[in-house]
Amino acid sequence: MMIDITKIAAIGLIGTFLTIAVKQQKPEIAIATALATGAVILYMIFPAIFSAVNMLKELCAKTGIEYVFLETILKIIGVSYITQLASSVANDSGQNAIAMKIDFAGKVCIILLSIPILMGIVDLLVGMVN
Repeated sequence: MMIDITKIAAIGLIGTFLTIAVKQQKPEIAIATALATGAVILYMIFPAIFSAVNMLKELCAKTGIEYVFLETILKIIGVSYITQLASSVANDSGQNAIAMKIDFAGKVCIILLSIPILMGIVDLLVGMVN
């Protein structure tokens, strides 16, 4: 699955220009335009994301790596992207304090998600020492 970055860039630029043009007259519509542009771009890349996840699942199966580790890493990546998107929308809307809290919540979620991986590493090290 190949991503057509030229189409994505064009949609992003068109959405940006529309948002800028509308922002002076109707700021609430400008936010909706920016969100809609982001949604269209995400819709365009979802097939590639699912394809990549399936390839990684196959790699886990072939190498014997436990899927739980890959699943956790994918969740962490997802949390970071969702956090970045929400924080950017809040910043673009002039809500910097909310954006900072979204960033903090994302970091806490990432720490919590990473605990099983850290426990697996500790178990591996303890097993090697014994």
